[in-house]
Formats: sequence, structure tokens, C-alpha cells
Amino acid sequence: QSSLPIKTASPRMCLTPVVSRHAASRTTKVEEASSLAARLSDKSQRDLLRLAGRNFRALRLDAISETDLIGIKRGMDMSRRPSFNLCPKLHAATVPCQLGDVDAFLSHSWHDSGLEKWKALQAWGRDFRKKHHREPLVWFDKACLSAANLNDDLACIPMFIAGCSELLVLAGSTYSERLWCLVEIFIYQYLNRGSKGIVAIPIGNSQQASHTVDIREAQCFRQQDREKLISLVEAVVGCKHFSEGLGCLHLRSGKTTSTTY
Repeated sequence: QSSLPIKTASPRMCLTPVVSRHAASRTTKVEEASSLAARLSDKSQRDLLRLAGRNFRALRLDAISETDLIGIKRGMDMSRRPSFNLCPKLHAATVPCQLGDVDAFLSHSWHDSGLEKWKALQAWGRDFRKKHHREPLVWFDKACLSAANLNDDLACIPMFIAGCSELLVLAGSTYSERLWCLVEIFIYQYLNRGSKGIVAIPIGNSQQASHTVDIREAQCFRQQDREKLISLVEAVVGCKHFSEGLGCLHLRSGKTTSTTY
């Protein structure tokens, strides 16, 4: 990308192009995300951008408890999925945000241990507070998706990912088996052109030996969603090519690790 011309008449004028480039980069990511979202929805890019700007919310990390991360239990009736895990109380604690102003999009599987995910979040949060001297804001599906606007919010997921600085992956033993989890990585990778920003934390049995991941074998709750998501990845980068780059999902240590996919 060519640099913008900078006038040197005053310090303020020198700073303006830097701010402009940052704003332009953020806007470009959101617009590109809307193009992906439009391929998964019957809404136009313009409508999706409007909805994302209106509905984007975040939650302070310290508002999330261990019980908030408890997910699917054996024998649970899944006919209500994906609304079964929405929490009006948590949603009321969220705040509206500008796209680009949220620290991390929390990517996790509801089939993994709530306790292990909570421990990993606490470790990441301690590191964040030490570095930035403030509480992080995160996009957490249970809190930030609205039951009243669920279909609109789900359609805006690519823009919500674009609106976060990092993708925080809690890579449990079932993470790579869940299609939406892998598609979240795909979207972040596509929007950031392979730049750093995916923070992958292995939890539970995922710290054992790696295994081959194939996005075409991953599952989601609704078959119609599965077909659209697989078709999207295949059309943009190819499922085989994307899957071959996922070997880093199963990392060796339990420490927070910044990994570029």
C-alpha cells in the first residue's frame, strides 16, 4: 500500500494521514466482512452494515463467570439451539460499541469444559490488564447476541469479528469439530491477510498430540447453515487449502500464544 502524502507545516497536519490510514483500514475490514456476510444472508451489504453498526456490543471480561461458560450437557434438548445459551442478564450488562473498538472476539465451542474455558480467560485477562492497565472488552456470544434480534445478529457475525482487535480462540478438544469456530478463524484470517492477532489458548485435552483438521468434516446445528458456510470457504480460499493451515490449533503449552494462521 502506498503511503499518503504528508504535509509538514505543523505537527497536527503530520498526524492526520496516520489517523486516516488507521480509519481507512478499519472501514475496509468492515466492508470486506459485509461482502462475506452477504454471501451467507439474503440481506444486502448496505443493510448488513447498518445492522452491524446498530447491534455491535461488548462485555467487560470481569462480568463473565465460570457458570456463564457452561455449555451443552449430554442429553440436552437441542431444539432451541442457538438461543438456549443466550442470557438476558448478561446482555443487559453489555455496552454499545463502535466497530473496531472491542479488544477481542471470543471464539469457543459450547461442547468444551466451562471451567477450562474460564481458567483460560482469566489467564488472558491478567496478561491484558498488565499490558494495558484496564479491563478488556470482549464480544461473547452468550451476552452480545440479542434474543430479540437473533437472526440479524447472526447475519452480522463477520462484521462483529472485523470490529474486534483480536480473535481469542479457546481451543478445547471439540473446537476443531465445530464449523462455526473454524469459520470464525477463516473470517479473521481473510480480513487480516495473515497478520498477527489470533490468540490461541489450548485447553483440556487439546494440549495432547495434534490431529488433522478438515473443515469439511466439522459440524453445526443447522444443515442449511453448514452448506452455506462450507460453500463460502470453498469459494474464497478452498476448504483443503484452509484446512491445511489449521495445524496450529493444538498448541503445545497452556500459555497464551499469539499465532498467525
